[in-house]
Amino acid sequence: MTVYFSSNIPTITLCVASLLGVVVYYFFKKYETDDEGKNGEELDFVKIGKIGKLFIYPVKSMKGISVPYIECNKTGGSYNYIRDRSFMVVDRKTSLYIGGGKERKLTLIQPSMDYDSLTSSYILTLTCDKNKTFVTVNLDDVVKEEKLLTVKVIGNGIGDGICEGYDCGDEVGDFIKNVLGSVADLRLIYHSESLSRKLKSIYGPQYSNTNVTIGPHELRYHCDAPYHILTEGSLSDLNKRYKGTNQMVVERFRPVIVVSDTKPYDEDYWRYIKIGKCLFEVLGPCVRCIQTTIDPKTAEKHPNMEPLRELRKYRLTKGRIEKQYGISPVFGIQVSIKDSNIIKVGDDVLIHYKKIQH
Repeated sequence: MTVYFSSNIPTITLCVASLLGVVVYYFFKKYETDDEGKNGEELDFVKIGKIGKLFIYPVKSMKGISVPYIECNKTGGSYNYIRDRSFMVVDRKTSLYIGGGKERKLTLIQPSMDYDSLTSSYILTLTCDKNKTFVTVNLDDVVKEEKLLTVKVIGNGIGDGICEGYDCGDEVGDFIKNVLGSVADLRLIYHSESLSRKLKSIYGPQYSNTNVTIGPHELRYHCDAPYHILTEGSLSDLNKRYKGTNQMVVERFRPVIVVSDTKPYDEDYWRYIKIGKCLFEVLGPCVRCIQTTIDPKTAEKHPNMEPLRELRKYRLTKGRIEKQYGISPVFGIQVSIKDSNIIKVGDDVLIHYKKIQH
């Protein structure tokens, strides 16, 4: 069939049609862009709960500190002068990070931070109640000595995992070795903003069912992302499924932000999170490791590998990220921040949901 076009169609009609097409195209592109996160502040949000608890973990894999508020920025949270994941234990011989999955007694050590007004110095104190021992570290002295160690952290979305830290010295290294009963050459390293080699969050589509828009940015000593969120609703559901005598406590999962008053696993569908003046973007689910099997109070490993065994029954990933996570269950979410500010316990939590719920 031959179709003939009239040459008498007014030029103005063609112009209007073309203009209309352009307007429609950009309307849908904007809608798509907004939903996929490039303009998250323009989206509609729904209140789903409140902040129930906030935690800071000064030393990676050691005990956390419950705090009333957190100052949030892209490298991680802080409370006064206590910064989240600003220290970690490493093996100087292998140049690898040592975590709670390998050395479970790390969870017996309680960090605290103080400011010494007489010397104008920040002091880290590590205490082990079980051994009734403690050690202090003057951070100004640590930085002045400039003894740097280059180490590797293994995690999702952090590239090669190579980073630096200031060696905190022999005394604290020996303290940690004694608590753990280890013969390894263990050192405590300290993160400073002045370091040249830092971890970077580079989350991409292989880790998430959404198109993450936050570009690569620096981290402290986080394995995956600067903020981990867990909901009380999901934890309650896990405990209903779990048949053991002792309930799983939130400290097993080491979240920074705990959200209350939510439905179980509602966080699977979150795209953006507003808390106060902070805007967070969801990077992906939080894959659970062997450290969750360690009792945070006793450092004993669960004989049946719980909660991993229970989580594997119903919390394996699907869709395009299934290959990435395999048989590792997910529980909670990893997020980064777009707009920095302060969040407090009791703040409302508002959500913009994914356009397509995978």
